Amino acid sequence: MLVCHCYAVTSSQVRGLVVDGVCTLNGIARMSGAGSDCGSCVSVIRDLIEHGATLGPGDRVGHLEHRELPENVVALPIPA
Repeated sequence: MLVCHCYAVTSSQVRGLVVDGVCTLNGIARMSGAGSDCGSCVSVIRDLIEHGATLGPGDRVGHLEHRELPENVVALPIPA
């Protein structure tokens, strides 16, 4: 499922990052770009971090290359 339309990041890719130890919204944003633009995917990313780290049968983790984000992209604050 496509989670981030801005950077074309899928739920499997986010899960793969979580499995690899990237367990914060800021970390996901740094590694994939997801959650760093319009913000509409932030709630889904949070759910995947909290509940979706386990890959289900048949899930394939898509590989992401580390992307250097432009300087004007800032990580979104995570409300308490």
